[in-house]
Amino acid sequence: MGGASIRYTMLKARSGLAVPAITDGIAAPRPLHSLVDPRREGARLAGGLEEGFLVFLGLGGAFHIEAALERKNTRRVIIIEHNGSALKELLARKDYAALLADSRVSLLVDKNPSETEHFILNEYNPLLYGAMRIIPLRTRVEFDQESFAASAASVDSALKKTAADFSVQALFGIRWFSNILRNLERARTQGDELPKPSRAALVAAGPSLDTQIPFLKKERKGLFVLACDTALPALLAADILPDGIISIDCQHISYHHFMAGLPRNIPLFLDLASPPVIASLSDRVIFCAGGHPLARYIADTWKALPVLDTSGGNVSYAALDLAHTLGAREVLLCGADFSCPEGRSYARETWLYPYFRFRENRFYPLEGNFASLLYRGGLKKIHGGASWYYETPQLAYYRERCEELAASLPLEIRAMPGKGTPLRFPGRPSARPPAAVHQGTEGKTAQKSVRDFLLSYRRDIAALPESGNLTEACHDPGRAAVFMTLLPLGAALFRRGGTQHYILHELKSRALGEIDAVLSSTRQ
Repeated sequence: MGGASIRYTMLKARSGLAVPAITDGIAAPRPLHSLVDPRREGARLAGGLEEGFLVFLGLGGAFHIEAALERKNTRRVIIIEHNGSALKELLARKDYAALLADSRVSLLVDKNPSETEHFILNEYNPLLYGAMRIIPLRTRVEFDQESFAASAASVDSALKKTAADFSVQALFGIRWFSNILRNLERARTQGDELPKPSRAALVAAGPSLDTQIPFLKKERKGLFVLACDTALPALLAADILPDGIISIDCQHISYHHFMAGLPRNIPLFLDLASPPVIASLSDRVIFCAGGHPLARYIADTWKALPVLDTSGGNVSYAALDLAHTLGAREVLLCGADFSCPEGRSYARETWLYPYFRFRENRFYPLEGNFASLLYRGGLKKIHGGASWYYETPQLAYYRERCEELAASLPLEIRAMPGKGTPLRFPGRPSARPPAAVHQGTEGKTAQKSVRDFLLSYRRDIAALPESGNLTEACHDPGRAAVFMTLLPLGAALFRRGGTQHYILHELKSRALGEIDAVLSSTRQ
């Protein structure tokens, strides 16, 4: 049945409570809850819930939602409804003021799938809310199956993306926190002046770069060559000095990309969470505030930094965002294959070639090393004209995110012809303007010394509660900003097991220990 024909009437249960029922004026009304005791039915449903983040499909009489909110473990409730005109009728027939006034509750009405997914992505954090569950009000959902099915799919998609992101935080949370603190001294003296290219070539390390290098040499004049760190060795081997290099990986393995050398006067754009050893390789380091909440907090409260969108999960995505930040109007992508053309993973002379050459022997040649990297599962072979390529779910995700970013930027973007996955870029849209630095503090140097900032930050962390509910700590107006900086570190501790009460204590202890270690090595 379509949602457009929905009307509501109220039926009286044996317990005396009014129960909403759907009617079309022809068939008998269909009650959304028990006509015996809807409140007891709701309590029975809520009693089987263990999750802290609940998504209800359908409002109905809200008996089940009210019962869920009485549970101590319920930290967040999202109610999804469709057919706004019918909902108005329902709201006119029953008082939902107390329910909707609860700070844990949000009501989404007639949202399309992308809006619903975006909302859930912004709201749901496993560390704060625990597991998520979708709970359909079955009779209501049956009357608008298509809309609710789309909403459920968008919630499920958001859950999968959140789980993937949380896994990354759990893996790198400790390293990110440590790297950021140890990069502050270099970041303190960093100036605000940035390159201002009008035309930029973003160079990634896909195999197609091998055939695109002659074009780069020919068009070098007037082209700002921004190299992803993975592509740097290939460019240097071809006697091309880039105008800038970008690196966002927090792992020390990134050092391999610079083994062929790094001219110290070339601007090196680094995420503030990058390894300090990478920053030591250049005299022109430009730290950027990536997606880590501590980096954004630093840019807000201590030192103006260029903002870098790293949410795409790969350096090509971040490079495209950086080109926009620098003010480029035209962008050319080279080596951005987002696939493995003809079974190859990287352009020649990139870091894996010398690494695998060192490991090869008669029983495990160079090709065998690359094959072990390639055939790790999830490969999909795709024929594209005269060539073919392998695509993996991860590479496809990177490509899709890059295309989404391109659609939001007011740039002329085109990809050099290659053998990888074709990229779909729109024409020049009207989108967000470039912002060279974070809209927080201003000035070429920080307002306070590194030591003063760390002492202040340490006091704020020490003032956080030793135990309690993480969700309450996160939403405390006086502490939320500082607590948010610790969430990725908390994800790493959560991965090791333990309750929320344990994590709060361990979170403070670990953060204070890292700060004290940096303070002991920071000059007055």
